[in-house]
Amino acid sequence: MSLPKIAKDIKKDIEVTTRALWDSELIIETTGESILPTGNNSCNITWSTKNDSNNIFYDTDVSIDYLFEQILKNRQYSFLFYDKSILQFEYMVEKGVITKHRLLFMKKHNKIWDKEEIKSFEEQEEIYFGDWFYDSKGIPILIRIDFDLNQEVYKECEHTMAHFHFSNHEQCRIPLKGTVAFSDFVKFVVFHFYGKKIEIVKANYTNQYISREEQEMIHFFWK
Repeated sequence: MSLPKIAKDIKKDIEVTTRALWDSELIIETTGESILPTGNNSCNITWSTKNDSNNIFYDTDVSIDYLFEQILKNRQYSFLFYDKSILQFEYMVEKGVITKHRLLFMKKHNKIWDKEEIKSFEEQEEIYFGDWFYDSKGIPILIRIDFDLNQEVYKECEHTMAHFHFSNHEQCRIPLKGTVAFSDFVKFVVFHFYGKKIEIVKANYTNQYISREEQEMIHFFWK
């Protein structure tokens, strides 16, 4: 299968980042990537186990416990972290250009769990029939970065091409400067939610799409 150059760059970035995550000992499973050709110089890149059960993310009437239960049961993730946090990626390439992407990270508890701490809890669960993951208190974390080049969807300042969602809130769209490399998203997650730095060669397949007016708002911009 002949891939567009940018798809090859994304695939390589995913592979390099995956190795770095395994080396960091933060993940315990990866589902691998699926690359589906969609036309001339076009393809979709996502996790291999993706199916319709992932649509639960758009259901506003479910609890965080039920959401996690379904996502974990159906393996709707690219990476599973040692604390059962999950990370997803999806890139759509059309005629050699990224036209859409979605990057998501979800964490059940707003604390950094120690592996030994989890092991201790799991040993106690065998005696007390508890579940550290669902019983422990904390505030869930969900962040999502969306990009859509479709002009029919774009609305300046209100629905920017690239934007950052907090807590999966439909109306919360903080403008981003443009497309985001997979490795940059992973480094962001690992640094801010696990307090670790991982070294990955800088990927170079992103573009800037933010307007001048959107730059007047609070937004994310980086070199």
